[in-house]
Amino acid sequence: MRRTVPIFATLSTLLVLALSIFTQSTLHASPPVPSQTNNPEPGLSPPYATDHVLVKLTQSYASEPPAGYEHIFGNWYRAAVQPHETIESTLALLAASAQVEIVEPDYLLGIGPVHARHLQITPAERPTGQPDFTPNDPFYPRQWHFPPVQAPAAWTRTQGDGVTVAIIDSGISKGTDLACRTFVHDYNAITNQSGPGVADDDYGHGTHVAGTVAQCTNNGLGVAGLAFGVNLMPVKVLNAQGTGYASDVAQGIDWARAQGAAIINLSLSAPCNGQSWPGCSFSIIDSAITAAAAADVFIAAAAGNNGDSSVGAPANHPDAVAVAAVDYSLNRATYSNRGSALSVSAPGGDLYKDENNDGYGDGVLQQANFDGLWGYYYVDGTSMASPHVAGAAAMLRALFPQASRHQIQSALETTALDRGAPGFDSYFGYGVIQIADAIDALGQQFPTPTSTMTATLTPTSTPTPTISPTPTATPARLPEVWLPLLWRSYRPPTPTPTRTPTSTPTPTITPSATPVPTTCAELVSNGGFEENSAWIFPVTPNRARYTWKTVHSGQRSVELGMQPEAARLAGRATDGGIIGQANEWNPATDDIYAIAYQSLHVPSDIETATLTFWHWLGTEDSNGDWQRVTLISPEDFHTIAEPMRVLAHYGDWRQETFDVTPFKGQDMLLYLQTYNDDDGRNTWMQIDDISLKICRVVQ
Repeated sequence: MRRTVPIFATLSTLLVLALSIFTQSTLHASPPVPSQTNNPEPGLSPPYATDHVLVKLTQSYASEPPAGYEHIFGNWYRAAVQPHETIESTLALLAASAQVEIVEPDYLLGIGPVHARHLQITPAERPTGQPDFTPNDPFYPRQWHFPPVQAPAAWTRTQGDGVTVAIIDSGISKGTDLACRTFVHDYNAITNQSGPGVADDDYGHGTHVAGTVAQCTNNGLGVAGLAFGVNLMPVKVLNAQGTGYASDVAQGIDWARAQGAAIINLSLSAPCNGQSWPGCSFSIIDSAITAAAAADVFIAAAAGNNGDSSVGAPANHPDAVAVAAVDYSLNRATYSNRGSALSVSAPGGDLYKDENNDGYGDGVLQQANFDGLWGYYYVDGTSMASPHVAGAAAMLRALFPQASRHQIQSALETTALDRGAPGFDSYFGYGVIQIADAIDALGQQFPTPTSTMTATLTPTSTPTPTISPTPTATPARLPEVWLPLLWRSYRPPTPTPTRTPTSTPTPTITPSATPVPTTCAELVSNGGFEENSAWIFPVTPNRARYTWKTVHSGQRSVELGMQPEAARLAGRATDGGIIGQANEWNPATDDIYAIAYQSLHVPSDIETATLTFWHWLGTEDSNGDWQRVTLISPEDFHTIAEPMRVLAHYGDWRQETFDVTPFKGQDMLLYLQTYNDDDGRNTWMQIDDISLKICRVVQ
C-alpha cells in the first residue's frame, strides 16, 4: 500500500496508503551475522526480532526439535535467544550446528509512505469498447481502474464463484459493503489463533485490498469488486501499526495453503536495492511460497513502491506473480519497482494526479476502515495493483478449474496489453492484464468452461449512475500514512422565481415588525486553538500544528503548509504532543497536504448558522498549490460547501464569513487544509478565532 485519501477531498481516505512496504535492512538468503540491531527508521521496532531467531532444522532432526523451540510450519522453528547470549552469538552458534539447515533473523516488515513526484506523462491509448455489464453500485463510475483490465466484459462470463482467495495482510474488517461475502478459515498469525473475528483489520490496508478482490457488487451500495463471487480467507500477519515479522507472513502463507486457498494475495514487499532473488529474499517466506506453489496455489504479489530497479521480496520469488502498477493513462506509476522478475501490470493509480479531470486523485477506490473511520477511500500503490491480478486469477480459476497456476499466469501474460518496449520489459512485465482476452486464451485450451454465474447481470449500454449516501462513519484520527484529500461537489444555486405583476401595485406602508428575540450558541470547540483539544491533526509528512508565531488573538493559532526555511524553526509550541514536530518534507520533490479538522452537528431547529474565521495566507507559488476551508459530510465524505479555496499571499489577518444556515440539520466535518505541489515553492496558512455560531428563536 502507498497513500490514501478519504472520499473526503477525494474520494482514498475516498489513503495516499498510496503505500510502500519495507524491511529495515538488506535481506539475504543466508544473512550475515548482523553487526547492530538499531533501527534506521523512526517509530518502528528493530529491523529484526532481538528475542528469537528463525531456524530450519534438517529433515533428520525436524521430528524431534530441541526443547523450547516453537514450531512455525514444516521444518521451521523459532529459537529463543538465551539470557546469556546475544542475537549475534546465537546466529553464529546455530549456523555451526549439524542439525540446522538455515538460520536467520526474523526480519520486520511494515507499511510506510512513499511520496511520488508529480510528473507530466503523455496519456496512452486506453482500451475501448462498450462494456458488457455495468454494476449498479453508486460509486462504480469512479472506479476507473476496472474497465482497463476488461472487467465489464469478463463479468458476464465469470465472477469467481466458489474460489477461495486468501488476503495475507493486516486482516479484513467485515463492513457493510463486504457483508455479502463468505469468510472462511480466519487466521491471525501474530496470535496463532483461528476462527471468526480473529483476523479483524485494525490498520485498514487489508480491508481495502480485499475490496478490490471481492467487494459486494451490483448491490446498489458503494463500490464494486473484481471477483465478487469468491470466498475470502482473512489472514492477519501485520499489526495495528502495519508491521509484522517474516515468520508471521510465512506462517500465514502456509495456513492459506493448508486450508485450501486457490489464490493468495501478498500486498507487502521489502526493497531489494538492485539485488535479485535469491540474493534478496526471506528464506522462511521462500519455503512457504514453494510449498504453496507445489499445491498449485496462484500467488499474486506487489512489486514494491520504492521506484527501485529490482522487484521487492517476496514478489521476486520465481513462484510468485510479481505485479507492477500503472496509473490512469496506463503508464508506469513513478513509485512502482521494476526488474526482470516482473510478470504483469495492473492499475495502482497515482493520487497526485487527476488525469481524468473528475476532481479526485487517481487512486484505486474501495471501502475501508482507517483508524475507526469507515468510508470509501482512494489508495495508490502496487498493493492496489496486486489484488487486481489476484481477482483476475480467481475469475479464471472459477471458469477453468482444471487450469493450473502456470496456465493461468501464462494466459494473463500472453494476452496482456503491451506497454513500453514491445514484448516483455522490466517496467511493465508483459503488460496490463486483460481478463476477457485471458478467458478466450484459456478457452482454446479448455473449450468447455464451467459456468460460475449465480447472480443475474443486466447488461447496460450507457448507465446513469445514482450516487446514494453511504452509511454514516464516525470521524476519527486518520492513520499516519494516509493523506486525506477532499471530495468536491457543488450545490447548484436555487433559482429565484420570476414574478410577473398583473397590474400596477398600490404602495402600502407596512409597520416595522417587532424584533424576534433569539439565543445563540457556539458549535466550534477550541476555536482559538489555545488548548490541545477538539481538533484532529492527521499525521502527514508536513503535519498541521499549533503556533504562537502569528496569532490574531490569544497565544496560539493553527499553522498548515510549509513556510520558507527561515520561518520554519520559529514560533512552534512545545506542548500537546503534536506541536512543533519536525516535518520531513522536501518542497522541491514532494506533494504534501496538511490537515486539521473537527466534527460538528448543526441542529435543525436553528434560525441562523454563521461560520467566521480569521486567516493569514502566504505563498511563493502562482498555481498548483491551494489554501482551503471546507465543510464535509461524514456520511459519504462529499463536500457540503467550500467557504474558502484560494492561493493568496498577504501580510495581515483577514476575516471570512460564510452562511451555514442552508445546511442545518446536518453532521459535518470542519476541514482546514493546504496543498503544496512539488515545484519547490512553499504555501502556508494560519487560521485563528474560528467560530460557527447558531441562533434560535426564543419561544
